[in-house]
Amino acid sequence: MPLSVSKDFHVVESDTKGKSLFTSRKFSKGECIYLFDYWSKKVMPIHVTNHSCEPNSSFNAAGELIALYDLEANEEITYDYLLHPIPASPWDFTCLCQTDGCIGRVKVATRN
Repeated sequence: MPLSVSKDFHVVESDTKGKSLFTSRKFSKGECIYLFDYWSKKVMPIHVTNHSCEPNSSFNAAGELIALYDLEANEEITYDYLLHPIPASPWDFTCLCQTDGCIGRVKVATRN
């Protein structure tokens, strides 16, 4: 996979979540992690960024995934799929984030 290692992030595979994007370095709160790009290549960072009901990043109006707080190296990068829906991905799956605020099922129209 061409995305497996970069100076900013790397891909980790697990039995439960499949592929996940992790930081390769520290990111400061508000720092851009990557620019939204879903279609230009077969594998983009967004393709392996998992959902969390309590994410550590979010997309801004410019389409940048930004850190919501300081992130350490080797921390999984997550965002809330329901706050930033992608028309090509009508989600409906059991959430695996295990956070206190987990909604249990990620399904389009679950959260406003």
